[in-house]
Amino acid sequence: MELRVLAIAITIGMPIALASCAANSQEAMTTESEMNTSAAMPAPVILTPEELAKNSPITIAMYRPLVINVASNAASWTEGSTADDTIARFAPGRNDGSATFNPGFTPLNPGGTTATIKDPETSENIVFDIVVEVG
Repeated sequence: MELRVLAIAITIGMPIALASCAANSQEAMTTESEMNTSAAMPAPVILTPEELAKNSPITIAMYRPLVINVASNAASWTEGSTADDTIARFAPGRNDGSATFNPGFTPLNPGGTTATIKDPETSENIVFDIVVEVG
């Protein structure tokens, strides 16, 4: 008799438990998917130093930085500026010990500004314009 009661309990309880797990699993997948979508950052605009002056003005959207893809020793590209730091700000190349980051410019507000970056090997100033747009 006890075996029969146990079999009935398992027969009734197992589908409920599995359905509950399936619902929680689906909910967890949706939540993780939503987190990945909302955390996605827009891709940066990537140009070489040679492309900067040729393509001036460089138009970038808010939250989409301009990354300067330098051939070697990104951490030595430390000198740069903008005429208006409220529009865009220079971010020097650096090495934090675990990764090397190219220099670039971070958009801050819509507008236009002149930007300069100094090539550490040639000491040449590369001058170009940046236009930051809202979207």
